[in-house]
Amino acid sequence: MLRPILLLIVLSFSVHQVDAQKKMKKAAKKAASDMCDCFGAIMDELDLHPELIKMVYDMDQYGQEEAQNRLTQTLLKADQELVDRIVADTEKMQSIGGRLETDCNYIKEKYTKYDSDPDFEKYLIESMSKLESCKLVYTFMKIGTK
Repeated sequence: MLRPILLLIVLSFSVHQVDAQKKMKKAAKKAASDMCDCFGAIMDELDLHPELIKMVYDMDQYGQEEAQNRLTQTLLKADQELVDRIVADTEKMQSIGGRLETDCNYIKEKYTKYDSDPDFEKYLIESMSKLESCKLVYTFMKIGTK
């Protein structure tokens, strides 16, 4: 009689664990979407020159030095107006980190219960890697961890 009861307890615990894991994965996917939407709104507002966005992708693909060389070559061929715009936008780019802290902090607060769960971060990053709207923020994250 004791054995079936133990089996039911173990089974119940396993079902609870699977359910909690599913909820956490769903929350990570939603957090990724929320963060990328917020990041996208900041990027839309900053309206950075496409060459700077290209440089971010180049940094991921070729490394920082090669990306800077490519941007430098573009600037050498550009007229002064374009150079001035890119330089000004480079300065605007410096504000992204601070803007994420202020404009997107509500997302971090919304998911604080997962702060100590390493699986949540894993699923968050995995979700970002799959969402088209997260392509740029995911690239920034990859660069930051290299």
